[in-house]
Amino acid sequence: PEGYVQLDDATRTLVHTELLPEAKNLDLAPSDVALIATIVANPVSYEACEASLHRLWPGDQFAAGINDFIKVRDSNPKLRALLEQYPETLGNNAALISSVVAAYRRGRAK
Repeated sequence: PEGYVQLDDATRTLVHTELLPEAKNLDLAPSDVALIATIVANPVSYEACEASLHRLWPGDQFAAGINDFIKVRDSNPKLRALLEQYPETLGNNAALISSVVAAYRRGRAK
Protein backbone atom coordinates (compact mmCIF):
# COMPACT_ATOMS: atom_id res chain seq x y z
CA PRO A 1 0.00 0.00 0.00
CA GLU A 2 1.08 3.54 -0.74
CA GLY A 3 2.75 5.08 2.29
CA TYR A 4 3.39 1.76 4.05
CA VAL A 5 6.95 1.55 2.77
CA GLN A 6 9.02 4.42 1.41
CA LEU A 7 10.25 3.50 -2.07
CA ASP A 8 12.52 5.39 -4.43
CA ASP A 9 11.23 6.02 -7.96
CA ALA A 10 13.04 3.06 -9.52
CA THR A 11 11.77 0.63 -6.88
CA ARG A 12 8.24 2.06 -7.09
CA THR A 13 8.25 1.50 -10.86
CA LEU A 14 9.51 -2.06 -10.37
CA VAL A 15 6.81 -2.77 -7.80
CA HIS A 16 3.95 -1.40 -9.90
CA THR A 17 5.00 -2.70 -13.32
CA GLU A 18 6.47 -6.10 -12.47
CA LEU A 19 6.07 -7.23 -8.87
CA LEU A 20 2.42 -6.43 -8.20
CA PRO A 21 1.17 -8.00 -11.45
CA GLU A 22 3.23 -11.13 -10.76
CA ALA A 23 2.02 -11.22 -7.14
CA LYS A 24 -1.54 -11.20 -8.43
CA ASN A 25 -0.72 -14.01 -10.88
CA LEU A 26 0.72 -16.03 -7.99
CA ASP A 27 -2.39 -15.36 -5.85
CA LEU A 28 -0.40 -13.73 -3.03
CA ALA A 29 -2.35 -12.11 -0.22
CA PRO A 30 -2.18 -8.28 0.02
CA SER A 31 -0.69 -8.53 3.51
CA ASP A 32 2.06 -10.76 2.11
CA VAL A 33 2.77 -8.22 -0.62
CA ALA A 34 3.22 -5.51 2.05
CA LEU A 35 5.80 -7.68 3.87
CA ILE A 36 7.58 -8.46 0.61
CA ALA A 37 7.76 -4.75 -0.22
CA THR A 38 9.39 -4.04 3.14
CA ILE A 39 12.24 -6.41 2.29
CA VAL A 40 12.49 -5.01 -1.26
CA ALA A 41 13.04 -1.59 0.34
CA ASN A 42 15.41 -3.02 3.00
CA PRO A 43 17.20 -6.06 1.54
CA VAL A 44 18.61 -8.79 3.76
CA SER A 45 21.46 -11.25 3.29
CA TYR A 46 21.11 -14.83 2.10
CA GLU A 47 21.98 -15.97 5.63
CA ALA A 48 19.29 -13.81 7.22
CA CYS A 49 16.73 -15.04 4.70
CA GLU A 50 17.64 -18.68 5.33
CA ALA A 51 17.51 -18.16 9.12
CA SER A 52 14.03 -16.63 8.80
CA LEU A 53 12.81 -19.57 6.75
CA HIS A 54 14.27 -22.07 9.24
CA ARG A 55 12.34 -20.31 12.01
CA LEU A 56 9.18 -20.35 9.93
CA TRP A 57 9.64 -23.95 8.78
CA PRO A 58 11.42 -25.90 11.55
CA GLY A 59 12.97 -29.32 10.98
CA ASP A 60 11.81 -31.19 7.89
CA GLN A 61 9.36 -28.41 7.03
CA PHE A 62 12.27 -26.30 5.74
CA ALA A 63 13.18 -28.78 3.00
CA ALA A 64 9.51 -29.24 2.06
CA GLY A 65 9.00 -25.47 1.85
CA ILE A 66 12.09 -24.97 -0.30
CA ASN A 67 11.06 -27.85 -2.57
CA ASP A 68 7.59 -26.34 -3.05
CA PHE A 69 9.14 -22.95 -3.82
CA ILE A 70 11.46 -24.52 -6.39
CA LYS A 71 8.46 -26.22 -8.07
CA VAL A 72 6.72 -22.87 -8.44
CA ARG A 73 9.88 -21.04 -9.52
CA ASP A 74 10.75 -23.66 -12.13
CA SER A 75 7.23 -23.68 -13.56
CA ASN A 76 7.00 -19.88 -13.77
CA PRO A 77 9.51 -18.24 -16.13
CA LYS A 78 8.46 -14.71 -15.10
CA LEU A 79 9.07 -15.42 -11.41
CA ARG A 80 12.38 -17.09 -12.18
CA ALA A 81 13.50 -14.10 -14.27
CA LEU A 82 12.53 -11.65 -11.51
CA LEU A 83 14.41 -13.66 -8.89
CA GLU A 84 17.50 -13.78 -11.09
CA GLN A 85 17.25 -10.07 -11.94
CA TYR A 86 16.84 -8.98 -8.30
CA PRO A 87 18.73 -11.57 -6.20
CA GLU A 88 19.20 -9.37 -3.13
CA THR A 89 15.69 -7.93 -2.90
CA LEU A 90 13.66 -10.89 -4.17
CA GLY A 91 15.93 -13.92 -4.04
CA ASN A 92 16.75 -13.28 -0.37
CA ASN A 93 13.19 -12.37 0.54
CA ALA A 94 11.78 -14.81 3.10
CA ALA A 95 8.38 -13.11 2.93
CA LEU A 96 8.25 -13.67 -0.83
CA ILE A 97 9.41 -17.27 -0.60
CA SER A 98 7.00 -18.20 2.19
CA SER A 99 4.11 -16.35 0.50
CA VAL A 100 4.68 -18.14 -2.80
CA VAL A 101 4.74 -21.47 -0.96
CA ALA A 102 1.55 -20.62 0.97
CA ALA A 103 -0.27 -19.63 -2.25
CA TYR A 104 0.96 -22.80 -3.98
CA ARG A 105 -0.28 -24.95 -1.11
CA ARG A 106 -3.63 -23.13 -1.00
CA GLY A 107 -4.02 -23.79 -4.71
CA ARG A 108 -3.27 -27.49 -4.28
CA ALA A 109 -5.81 -27.73 -1.46
CA LYS A 110 -8.70 -26.48 -3.65
